[in-house]
Amino acid sequence: MASFSLFSELRKARLKVRRKTGDETIHAIRPFYKDVLDVDWGPTHYTIVRSGLVIRGAKVYRENEYIGKVEEKIGFMTHFDVYHKAKKSFEIKERETLFKQHFEIVKDGKQVGVIRPEGVYIPILSNLGKGIEGEYTGITKDDEEMLLMAVLALGV
Repeated sequence: MASFSLFSELRKARLKVRRKTGDETIHAIRPFYKDVLDVDWGPTHYTIVRSGLVIRGAKVYRENEYIGKVEEKIGFMTHFDVYHKAKKSFEIKERETLFKQHFEIVKDGKQVGVIRPEGVYIPILSNLGKGIEGEYTGITKDDEEMLLMAVLALGV
């Protein structure tokens, strides 16, 4: 099992990933003039190009080569489909009650992880000034790469 914590500021973010084999930190910078994230994960550079106001989406590039996308689906609760190349890898589904909110990471109909806001949950204001944390297990390296890029695309 791996866990992560995302800390976001106005111009930059830090995603800390903790595994049994050790910790890694992924750094992201957001230029103020466009909705693009420049992400450095070790020696590899990623670019996340976000779009949409009503229906959100993001395309992910590794070293300027397209590797996947995150696409929001319209519905009562927030739902994102995450694709690696043209194949759907997993879904991120919102679950909300009066006292808590979280997102389930679902692969092939089975929950493999969770994403939740840090701090106290306040309905409607839940995403203001908070970080994101979560954990996941049993996914491939490609799915992990897309999951962490999706967390950055949605959380920064």
